[in-house]
Amino acid sequence: MKLKPDELAVLDALDSGDADFGFFCFAGLIERTGLERRRVRLACRSLARRGLAAYSRGLWDCRGYPAGAGYAITAQGRAVVCQKPAAAIVVPGGEKNAPAGL
Repeated sequence: MKLKPDELAVLDALDSGDADFGFFCFAGLIERTGLERRRVRLACRSLARRGLAAYSRGLWDCRGYPAGAGYAITAQGRAVVCQKPAAAIVVPGGEKNAPAGL
């Protein structure tokens, strides 16, 4: 499956979350990837359409407060990240970012 650099960066950022409940809002993904909000949003939606990420709304934070909506990596998305060599995941801006677990 061919992914764009922004999609790879977002997928790698999603993989850095908790395996049981690793949902991230756009702000968290912007911070982790260094991408603009528009590019994060487009990448998340594309990954969700392909089944590599899942969207959920009505999320709650660890303190029990509403946290809005976010995206998490799916098992299929995690498999894609594990198949990519570390050099293949490049955060736009030039930083190489090895996927978690490698």
